[in-house]
Amino acid sequence: MKSFRATAAIMAIAILFSLSTVQAGAFEDASEAARESMRSAQEAALKLALEQAKLQIGKKGAENGAGLSG
Repeated sequence: MKSFRATAAIMAIAILFSLSTVQAGAFEDASEAARESMRSAQEAALKLALEQAKLQIGKKGAENGAGLSG
């Protein structure tokens, strides 16, 4: 009976360890997905800011050009 309890305890520890390993792996996967999502959002924000800056520069250039020719 003691041998069975010891075996059951060892199996329980092994199961808990494997579950914690799976959870750690899932956490790492989720963390990587979050980092990738953040990178994508930052890239999109930078592209948008660049486009807005280009439009603003073009608008200022058009205003200055219209002022010079008028």
